Amino acid sequence: MFQSDFLENKTRKVTIVDVEIAVFKQLLIFLYTGNAPRLAEESITRLLFELADKYGAGTLKDECVDVLLTQFNIENVIDMLVWAHFHSIEKLSEKAMKFLVKNFRKLCVQPEWMELMKNHPDLCLRANQQMAVLLPDTESEDSE
Repeated sequence: MFQSDFLENKTRKVTIVDVEIAVFKQLLIFLYTGNAPRLAEESITRLLFELADKYGAGTLKDECVDVLLTQFNIENVIDMLVWAHFHSIEKLSEKAMKFLVKNFRKLCVQPEWMELMKNHPDLCLRANQQMAVLLPDTESEDSE
């Protein structure tokens, strides 16, 4: 940008409009120090992951995933599962799925579950398949 005929070369300024300043600031701090002080804040972690992905900061992406792996709860697991699936974060997606299956009785009555069924039937199918594995083996009725 600074070595061509782009506006940034003339003004010596780069305008970033697609991210909150607090999140971008954490990216810059990480790039200069190797540490993002607000990384563990639930409102920042996913946004910081997306920004790290956009700018190719792989180490920061990995650190974001490590933090997200500790942030599952009943209120956010469905959203986290969808988000992890969208971003192809297999490690996070699998752990979210395990948490969902383990807490299914609480989750299946929430409006978020209905939205998941409607908008992401593939994820619901995976959840149902994993729940089926947990069911005790019983003999089929045909064998009686």
